[in-house]
Amino acid sequence: MIDWAIVAKLWSAYGVNIIVLIILLLIAWITGLVIQRSRGKGKEVSKKG
Repeated sequence: MIDWAIVAKLWSAYGVNIIVLIILLLIAWITGLVIQRSRGKGKEVSKKG
C-alpha cells in the first residue's frame, strides 16, 4: 500500500524548492533589468557629453 503521508511530505518539499527557485529567478531577472537600465542611462549621458 502507498503511505500517503510520505507522499505528501515529498511533494510539499518539492513545492517549497520550486517556490524558492522561482523567487531566485525573479530576483535575478529584476537585478538584470536594473543593471541594463543603469548601463543604458550611462551610455546616453556619455553620448550627449
